[in-house]
Amino acid sequence: QAPFVTFAADRLASAGLSARSEVVARDFFAGLPPAADLYVVSGVLSDWDDAQAVQILASCRRAGTSQARVLVSELRLLGVDVNPFDPTAGSLR
Repeated sequence: QAPFVTFAADRLASAGLSARSEVVARDFFAGLPPAADLYVVSGVLSDWDDAQAVQILASCRRAGTSQARVLVSELRLLGVDVNPFDPTAGSLR
């Protein structure tokens, strides 16, 4: 399991949200878990060109319910050396 998945699952557990959430790492181009209420796309879109970013968002739309939401979180720190696999990188706390 990827470190960011463990980190996110731990954060949800500490907030008491484990019973109503699931953290999964998936290939956006191979399909997403169906019928979720929320898809969180964090630190992903900026790694792809525009056409692929649109495909990622369309994959969320296809997988979700008619009421599903997509939360996009991107943070670009130009000129700063940040490890993209550090789940706390770019934290605004």
